[in-house]
Amino acid sequence: MEKTPHINFILPSDWFLQRPIDFEHKQYVLGSLLVKVEDALSKGELYPYFTELSLHMASIGSFLKNESYYIIDKEFHSVDDEVMLYELKPKKNRKKFTKEEYAEMVKILAYAHEKLLQYFTICKGVWDMSYDATTIKLRKNKSLIDKKVSYVVYQDTFNQSTFVWESEYIVNSEKRGDSTVRFNLIYQGSDKTFKEVIKDHSNIKTLDIPIFEVFSSQNFPLNPTLVPLFKRKIHSYFSQTLI
Repeated sequence: MEKTPHINFILPSDWFLQRPIDFEHKQYVLGSLLVKVEDALSKGELYPYFTELSLHMASIGSFLKNESYYIIDKEFHSVDDEVMLYELKPKKNRKKFTKEEYAEMVKILAYAHEKLLQYFTICKGVWDMSYDATTIKLRKNKSLIDKKVSYVVYQDTFNQSTFVWESEYIVNSEKRGDSTVRFNLIYQGSDKTFKEVIKDHSNIKTLDIPIFEVFSSQNFPLNPTLVPLFKRKIHSYFSQTLI
């Protein structure tokens, strides 16, 4: 049995290869994931389920082609960490199955592929809608963008609270074009000015770095949905500006 690659993943990568190889049993196993995905989507929550659905779809597609599946070779720092193609490691199936088990496997894979695609499509629709609802603006210190650190401010008008993060643009591998943005929440509340937040809570302690303000026109959940999208938009800004 493969270890779950993400602390919040529900199923291991090789869930469909674990015995018993029984169609009804695997319906139940996959259902344990899909019921959680459905509940999360009903609340507008995207991560980590969007990543997990993608992994299982890739694994099943790979197994149908050459009887291998994927494991993720990386350390996750947050629920929304992106997975690069080079971090997907194919693993050949070494298990031996009877003819009866192979017949069951055909049914299991067909069912799983259909259900995963169905939920992935819904997730993608929620992702697109959430992405369109979010915007970012660089308020100050554009000339200091090469410092690769910034503050990010979100005034949540739906819940009457302000969030301030320290953000860092990190290049993991220039050769592979792999970079990411990480957030560190330093303040949540409504009782301090921005300068007071930086003075009292910042690890950087300076105002001489870029300051982004982020917005959402819809009341989506913060950590499972909005923060991942804010990160991606700020990542795009850094990536395009630092070229």
